[in-house]
Amino acid sequence: MEVFLCRGFSGQIYRVNVDDRLPMQALTPVMANSIGLYTQHEDRLGVYNLTRDFGYGDSDTLTERGTQEGDLLIIADGGACHKRSDGHWEGVGHDDEHDHDHSHDDEHDHNHSHDYELLT
Repeated sequence: MEVFLCRGFSGQIYRVNVDDRLPMQALTPVMANSIGLYTQHEDRLGVYNLTRDFGYGDSDTLTERGTQEGDLLIIADGGACHKRSDGHWEGVGHDDEHDHDHSHDDEHDHNHSHDYELLT
C-alpha cells in the first residue's frame, strides 16, 4: 500500500510503500528506518492517521484500521506521541529534557535501501 508519511518535528512528507498486513509493532520501526528517522526511543514511536483522525495500537494493521491508499500518516518520537497502557498512542506534548528530535542527527544515507520519495 502506498501512503504519505510525515516525519514528526521536521514536517517532511515522504511517499512510502508499506506492507499493510504487518502489525504496527513490526511496521512502525520499518517505516521509521525507511525515511531515516533514527531514535533511541524506538518503543515510543507513534503513528497517527491524519487523513482519518485515528491512531494505531501495536497489534493493529493498516488494513484492519481502515487505512486507504494515499492516506497521510505522521510518525513521531517521544514528546509528540505517547503509548498508553492499552497499546494505543495519544499526543501528549510533555517537556522532558531527555527527549530530543534525532531526525537531523544522521542526515547521510547509511547505505540503506529506501523505498520512498521525498516530496518537495
